[in-house]
Amino acid sequence: MSASSHTDVGARAGDVACDVRLTSVDVWLVDLTDDAISEPLVVHMLDPEERRCAAARAGAGRRRYVAAHAALRMILGSILEVDAASVRFRRTCGRCGAQDHGRPWVAEAAPLDFSIGHSGDRAIVAVSDGVQVGADIEAVRPRVHLQRLARRVLDPTDHAEWSALSGERALASFLEAWTAKEAYLKATGEGITRRLSGVPRAATPGWSLARPETGGGYVAAVVARSEGLRIRYRLPVVATGERGAP
Repeated sequence: MSASSHTDVGARAGDVACDVRLTSVDVWLVDLTDDAISEPLVVHMLDPEERRCAAARAGAGRRRYVAAHAALRMILGSILEVDAASVRFRRTCGRCGAQDHGRPWVAEAAPLDFSIGHSGDRAIVAVSDGVQVGADIEAVRPRVHLQRLARRVLDPTDHAEWSALSGERALASFLEAWTAKEAYLKATGEGITRRLSGVPRAATPGWSLARPETGGGYVAAVVARSEGLRIRYRLPVVATGERGAP
């Protein structure tokens, strides 16, 4: 995925002054149906842990997981100028500090930080240079138990406001909250280990939130530990094979 072509979109936390330096985060939106990242062609890139996770899924879920994580490896390999299969990951839990689970990071590539999310036929990859970053994406599709999910995910104030909505707007609002909270927990390395109703759904002091354009049908969020955030959209490496750095 090319790191040379991009579009900049700025976002700031709250009423941040105009002279705040924006942190740039590179974002790739990946089409998981792209033949170039089909499972038979790219599964060899994955490490044993990724293959174990892929094997725990069935059918389309497995194919999408393999495609998303192969694309991530292609992106990181392009930045680091190494083969995609050579990218090595380590993990550190954001809550207990254990290194056998938790948030992945690239071994021997500090201060590079990245995050990945996928839903339906799309994935999002965000990469920053030394700033904690989290990314999430969700397909816009009906949720059978939306009311129940909203009560679990939203705090009382947000839920009261959300309850006044209906139809597509209620679904979109819920997905905006969900993706923001997921992105935040990915950035901190906590994962879903605490009540989602207590996780921020908007920018907070020291953290910025941006909404990447998805082209429709999806809602996405990128959260970074900074007072200002600028999204730089990148083109797919699976199409160009070009190398580059953010």
